[in-house]
Amino acid sequence: MNKRTLSVLILIFLLLSLPVAIWLVKRQQEIRMRATPATTLAISPPSVTKTVGDSFVLQITVNTETNSVVAADLDINFNPQVLELTGISPGEFFTSPTEASKTINNTTGNVLYALTSFTAQPGSGNLASVVFNAKGVGTSPISFGSQTGVYASGGENVLQQTSPGTVNITGGATPTPTPTSGPTSTPTPAGQGGGTIPTSTPTPTPKPTATPTPQTTSGTTPTPTPLETLPSTGNPGLTILFSILGLTILIVGLGFGLFLPR
Repeated sequence: MNKRTLSVLILIFLLLSLPVAIWLVKRQQEIRMRATPATTLAISPPSVTKTVGDSFVLQITVNTETNSVVAADLDINFNPQVLELTGISPGEFFTSPTEASKTINNTTGNVLYALTSFTAQPGSGNLASVVFNAKGVGTSPISFGSQTGVYASGGENVLQQTSPGTVNITGGATPTPTPTSGPTSTPTPAGQGGGTIPTSTPTPTPKPTATPTPQTTSGTTPTPTPLETLPSTGNPGLTILFSILGLTILIVGLGFGLFLPR
C-alpha cells in the first residue's frame, strides 16, 4: 500500500467520523439544556406525632419535573435526643437502584445515603424510606443537609428545593384517677317537741380469742445425696509398662521366628 492510498483512507475515515462527532456533541448539549435545576425533595408526611417507644417510617419523595435523574445523595439531619434512626432503604422510584454508600450516626443525628441507577428515571415517587424509633419526649425537625443532591445523566445536580418535616414525640396518655366516695352520714330522727331521741349503742362483749397452736411441718427438706465415687483399681503406670514389655517380647519372638532356619 503506497502513501497515496493510505492518505485517501485516512481522509475517508475523517469524513465519516465528523458527522458522528457533531451529533454526539449536539446531543450532549441538548441533555445539558434539558437538565435544569427543577427537581424537588420532600419529607412525607411533613408532620408526625408519635409516642415514646413507637417505630415509624418516613418517606423521602422526589419530583424530577422536566429532568431524568440517575443518582441521588441524601444528607438527612434529626434530633438524636428524640429519635433513633434504625434503618434506611431504597424506595420504588428507581427500578433497580444500587446503594453506593450508607452512614448512620445516631450520636450526631445524621445519615448519609447515596443511590445510583443505570437507567435515567423521570417523574415522581418514593426515593427512600427511613425508619425511626421514638426514644424521648420532644420535637425533632427532619431536614436536608448541604450534601444533598439529585443528578441527571450528564452529572449535573438538578436539585432546586427541599421541604423538611417535623416529628413530635409525646410521653403517652396519663391515666385518669378514679374518684373515691366518702362516708355518708345518716340523719338522726327527731322526737316529740323537737328533741332528739337518744339512741343507745350496745356495747359489744369481747370474746376470748383462741391462740393458734403452731403446727410443725412434718416434711423435711431432702438432702441431696452425693454421687458415690468408685475406688480406683489397678495402677495405670504398671499396666502401660507391662503392655509395652509384652509387645516387645512379641516382636522379638516374631523376629527370631523369621530368621531361624527351618
